[in-house]
Amino acid sequence: PAFAQQPAPSAPASDCPEGDATACGRRHFEAGTQAFEKGDFVNAAAAFQLALSERPHPVIRFNLGLTFARLGRPSAAIEQLRLVQADPAADKDLRARAEREQRSATQALSRVTFRLSDPTRERVELDGAAVRLAPEGELSLDPGMHRVRVSSGSSIVLDQELELSPGERVELRVGERSRRIDVVVVPEATRLAPAAASEPPPPTAPTQKLSPAWFYVGAGATLVLTGV
Repeated sequence: PAFAQQPAPSAPASDCPEGDATACGRRHFEAGTQAFEKGDFVNAAAAFQLALSERPHPVIRFNLGLTFARLGRPSAAIEQLRLVQADPAADKDLRARAEREQRSATQALSRVTFRLSDPTRERVELDGAAVRLAPEGELSLDPGMHRVRVSSGSSIVLDQELELSPGERVELRVGERSRRIDVVVVPEATRLAPAAASEPPPPTAPTQKLSPAWFYVGAGATLVLTGV
């Protein structure tokens, strides 16, 4: 949750003293795999991002999506997994697995609904940045701590921290006259249930779509990561 509060990091700068993108990509990919298996998801994400910067490939992007999900950052995971599904270089099995992981990450998102007394005058800020609400007033957020502020004209109606759990739905009702804030937590029965863990398919022989050759090893490593 602490990491989930941080902004999504940009891709790290390229670090390739060998001058060979394939060799450097393989090195970063293996480092990310080892960090993931040790539960060091912060370094795993950094390594997979470096691997992507050297040699973009759906296998690496899939593993990065898994890593973001383990870090409690489902929105970043969803972004990567959608790219995998849209990548023509990804085989059918990888796209199907990316779709399953995306559904699981979507269920992990927290949702906050704002019930404002005067949406035309009241402004909402989340973690210091102004947000525009959809007509239904709902926002999908990563779990963790968030700072919520609602102002009306020059008056601050609400300014407080809100801790969200994975899959939680919260409704904030802002009363213009009473200045009272009612925090309504949706009952457990209406929350999204976490997706059941699915067993990864057995390893299969790599296809020509996973090129260059070092990605053949990468595809097998991804099966191990999914198992973890």
